[in-house]
Amino acid sequence: MTELDGSETPPSRDQAYQTVCSVFSSKDAHVKDSRVTVKAHLVLHAHGAMLRDSACRGKTIFLRYQEGGPYLDTCESDRLSREFGCPAGMNGPIVTVSGVLSRRDSSKYGELTVERILEYASTRTGERVEP
Repeated sequence: MTELDGSETPPSRDQAYQTVCSVFSSKDAHVKDSRVTVKAHLVLHAHGAMLRDSACRGKTIFLRYQEGGPYLDTCESDRLSREFGCPAGMNGPIVTVSGVLSRRDSSKYGELTVERILEYASTRTGERVEP
């Protein structure tokens, strides 16, 4: 399984992104609402979706969807469901999403209102899959 190292990474295409770890360690992490682009493992469960990174297991970014906005659902695309399963299973994708991050009361949890899905990548093959 691909492990994200928790550090800020070089730009992906023309946009820089952060990991779950770097979002929480950033000086801007305590800003109430900040625009971020995050690359992390997508974890789906019965109550929603979240982003996690094995380099900082105690940190989680919960995904919040806005009406008319994108939704991280591998079942909507034949290609995504072939690569990741429907719904995405244990080898779920690494996703790059951008939106507005709101901090919760804890330094362990955040909430990202998803504005854009930039990319899916396979944890098995590393292959990038356009949304």
